[in-house]
Amino acid sequence: MISIIIPVYNLEDNIENCLNSVCQQTFRDIEIIVVNDGSTDCTLEVCDKIAARDSRIHVITQENKGVSVARNTGIRVAQGEYIMFVDGDDIISPWCVEHLLSYFNGDTVAVIGDSARIRTYEYSFEKGEHSERSITCADSLKLLIEGRFPIGVWAILFRRECVVKIRFPEKIRHNEDKYFLFQFLMANQNKNLIRTSEKVYGYYVRESSVTKAKWNGSTDVVKVADKILSVVEDTKPELAEIAKLAAQGARLQLLKDIVLAENNQRNKVLYKKYRREVLAAGFPKASGTRAKTMYAALFLGRRTYTGLVKLYYKLYSEDRRFKVNEAQTSL
Repeated sequence: MISIIIPVYNLEDNIENCLNSVCQQTFRDIEIIVVNDGSTDCTLEVCDKIAARDSRIHVITQENKGVSVARNTGIRVAQGEYIMFVDGDDIISPWCVEHLLSYFNGDTVAVIGDSARIRTYEYSFEKGEHSERSITCADSLKLLIEGRFPIGVWAILFRRECVVKIRFPEKIRHNEDKYFLFQFLMANQNKNLIRTSEKVYGYYVRESSVTKAKWNGSTDVVKVADKILSVVEDTKPELAEIAKLAAQGARLQLLKDIVLAENNQRNKVLYKKYRREVLAAGFPKASGTRAKTMYAALFLGRRTYTGLVKLYYKLYSEDRRFKVNEAQTSL
């Protein structure tokens, strides 16, 4: 049996599309664990209505504690041999579970499918030629730290025994997926996972999401990078240098958000703090051209840095990236 965990919060307009796509799986032996994270709209009523039609759906309601707690609740009650996470405003292809499950063999701990960025639930998944490759968790760990590995937990089918003791960091509300995957890869370094280019997951992108410049005030991207660096320095010193670069990159990423946000006292303090830390770390010689350019602009001052960030978001807006490349991940 496959356990599909779906955290939901105030998704009354989206959850029915999500659940319909999950219920229509060609592989039928599934349990669907919907964790209602204290929704204040009609999400629970919609979930209960659909659950009344399909006995495989189990709805759990808890106080609003965030997506990490909701997913952890799902892990605790999951009974399946395999576990998959689906976000409540996304959809999956009818053959998603069947396709991912078909690649498991003795030493496979997870299979990762490809995703499509969608703006309508009428999106039509198409079967086609696809490729796949096996990669060790140890190699994947290095790629994850470097930022060259998918950091969303959706579109992945996990072997339950390999994640049952792992939990999402409950005090982290953003970038929590990356730390979960980091723990998973650390715990299974001698085993393999498989990546397939078959698009089996539809990642819903709202029309209002013009750019990724809007910041919610969270510094979790730095907290996660620092947590990873701390563990790596203690247990995988050979990866310490790339983890340090990743922590510096996280600060640059956060600084981009800060300079476009409200110029209040908190944000001024955060800007000074992370700018000081980035400059103190020295010029990132091993980083890519984009990071080096951002570092140089940061060194020249806030006005120069802000101008470059605005140019960056103009060139790499959500709309532009959506049109240029629909794929969320690639092999």
